[in-house]
Amino acid sequence: IEEGFAQNQRVVVFAVRSASNSPTTYLGKTYGRIGSSLVDLSAYPEIARSLWAKLLGVGKEDSVALADVPQSDVGHYLDMAFYYRKLGLAFPSQDEAISRMAEEGFLRMRDDGNVDITNLGALCLAENMSNFPSLQGNAIEIVPYTSDSRAGTSIPALIYKQGILISFEDIIAKTMEFTGAQETIEGAYRVSKEPLPNILVREMVANAILHQELGIGGAHILIECFP
Repeated sequence: IEEGFAQNQRVVVFAVRSASNSPTTYLGKTYGRIGSSLVDLSAYPEIARSLWAKLLGVGKEDSVALADVPQSDVGHYLDMAFYYRKLGLAFPSQDEAISRMAEEGFLRMRDDGNVDITNLGALCLAENMSNFPSLQGNAIEIVPYTSDSRAGTSIPALIYKQGILISFEDIIAKTMEFTGAQETIEGAYRVSKEPLPNILVREMVANAILHQELGIGGAHILIECFP
């Protein structure tokens, strides 16, 4: 629900999201708009096929996760400062940072001066995934168990709601810790003992991230660790 004023009158707009994954249906019929008319698409098979083709493209990295964001508010949703720290660069002006985010595909510029934050931007640099309704179920979760059965008591799960670029190193470190990795002192040397090689865990988690299905709500990455 969005509110505003026009000609000194209060205006309330109910904004309904466009269909995703499948066309809009009502009482068993599929509807779409042709010109100014809302019609039953069963009578327009060519248009129905075109609509399905567009809907199947939803949920990609360049799809919009949050639309119409004022440029001054982007820092509330994306940790741009982390991005520059990771690259070893000084944080520039707000305008330069926004331009760089657009070049990387993290957001798209709108004609009205505001921006749309893409799925890629949210997944990589989100301050909190809960700010993006279509992606809040995609936060990575680590569940450490104390026995070899899921029925056994688990330590409280860790849910990472920040973007993957921000949380990836900690995700790997915690996964290694829960699989029994530890450091010991042998003589004068610090020795790392890892039941699973770190590079193997990194590869598995990275592949899960890269190949996740963004079009399925709540299909988050779950890492279960057993002793």
